[in-house]
Amino acid sequence: GMSLQLLILGSGTSAGVPMIGCDCPVCTSSDPRDSRTRPSVLISYPDAADLTLTRQYLIDASPELRQQAIREKINRLDGVLITHAHADHIFGIDDLRRFNAVMECPLDVYAEAKDIATLRQMFSYIFEKHRNLNKTFIADLITHPAQVGKAIDLHGAIWTPLRLLHG
Repeated sequence: GMSLQLLILGSGTSAGVPMIGCDCPVCTSSDPRDSRTRPSVLISYPDAADLTLTRQYLIDASPELRQQAIREKINRLDGVLITHAHADHIFGIDDLRRFNAVMECPLDVYAEAKDIATLRQMFSYIFEKHRNLNKTFIADLITHPAQVGKAIDLHGAIWTPLRLLHG
């Protein structure tokens, strides 16, 4: 079978841990395990057609994506899967532009159609480049609508989005 690596980049709550203005035992702890960035994971696995290539997919782009990627020395991605369009899962989207610069190519982003619509609305400067007055470098993202229960083949690995209860 295919070997797969799951790297948890962040596992904190939507407010992060420690939280602003909180003096509970966890938020004031000196234990490094009590300092957690917002949720994001990296999945790595060999390409089914070329086992010398490692594919890397990011699940969610947390507000701390830059720090997470630097900490783990992530310098390339094959794509990003967005679970849902809440701030703690998408506010790192602007940092994806560095992967464009390093890899010199656009980045595939997979999400449900309603979440792609939210991304297009919230980050219109990324998705409607022609309307930008400031022509500075922005992320180059190619969106792909994903459907719950419909499998996606990403370089030989089958991903099937599932609906989960949130909150």
